[in-house]
Amino acid sequence: MALRLRLYRRYLPFPIVPVLLVIFPPKYWGDASVDMLLTAFGFLLSTTGESLRFWAWGSNALTGKSGVRDRGAYALMRHPLYAGNFLIVTGLAVNYANPVAFLLLVTPFAFVYNVITRAEEKLMVEKFASAYQGYRDACLPRFLPALRNWGLAVRTTFPFNWRFAWRKEHPSCCACLAGFAGLELYQEVLAFGWTRSWYSNWLWVAVMVISGSVALFLSHRKKSSDSKRS
Repeated sequence: MALRLRLYRRYLPFPIVPVLLVIFPPKYWGDASVDMLLTAFGFLLSTTGESLRFWAWGSNALTGKSGVRDRGAYALMRHPLYAGNFLIVTGLAVNYANPVAFLLLVTPFAFVYNVITRAEEKLMVEKFASAYQGYRDACLPRFLPALRNWGLAVRTTFPFNWRFAWRKEHPSCCACLAGFAGLELYQEVLAFGWTRSWYSNWLWVAVMVISGSVALFLSHRKKSSDSKRS
């Protein structure tokens, strides 16, 4: 089951999001300060998650699949990529402002990542033996940062490969930004209709279009580059 969850984990939101949007729509509290606070806090959580993923990739660019990642964010926790994803999803749920979103979106992610990481660690021990066993035995938590290792994490961040990190993370960055813009657009249209806040609506549409265009362009360029190499 764990291997199947790992294989199809990217598709987890697809059956859940339509249910949320149609049956349990986002809340709009009517108080501008409360709504702004929730939006800011949700965006901060998701940005922190994306930054954690970016940090994890860029500081371990030379490791690839041939070794154990233990630099940068991996010096704080064993699974910073999944922790980053969880923060992104939690940030979107906060911005959604409907408690049902935590039940239908955040809870399944927590369960799936717990199952997947246990299976992945067994595979890592089989593949890298004592190297990964030693890393895991260093008392690093799975998802929460070991703050005592903060100095080590900072020191091992460099050299940092920005290009590699961006190549790995640009789809997630664009999707996260488009998701926030789409959610803001949906909330405002539900609360006020299209015409009352048309200037704001078109702003969110523009963010979604730009994010999608950047993601498509970079994906096409990557495929073209890969085909030339082969």
